Amino acid sequence: MWLLKLTLAVAGLYAAVVTVVYVLQSWLIFPAGLAAFGPDLPAGARHVELATEDGERVVLVRLPARQTPAAPRPLLLGFAGNAWNADALALMLHQLFPEHQVTALHYRGYAPSSGSPSATALFEDARRAHD
Repeated sequence: MWLLKLTLAVAGLYAAVVTVVYVLQSWLIFPAGLAAFGPDLPAGARHVELATEDGERVVLVRLPARQTPAAPRPLLLGFAGNAWNADALALMLHQLFPEHQVTALHYRGYAPSSGSPSATALFEDARRAHD
């Protein structure tokens, strides 16, 4: 009898954990609240808004090159990791590569962009930001 009770308790606990993970899966995969605040950006930085086909707003941060190289350098387009603020990524890339213009994307659902994050939206927004 105790084995049956133990089995039912373990099964119930497992079912509860699976239910909680299922309900919170979007928050666990895309923790937008962790990336809410970025660093102060240097002078010359600007935010650019892109309108999407589904009416959402995607915001890019753009930092101009600090040093003027002899030959033109390509634009660096950065995509921050999950729960990393795009302003922080742009600032880091700008410090590592001062001779390049840097642009980083705030994913949908991560302030100041609107919408909900998804893999499909990420690919569409990356293409739009690149073009």
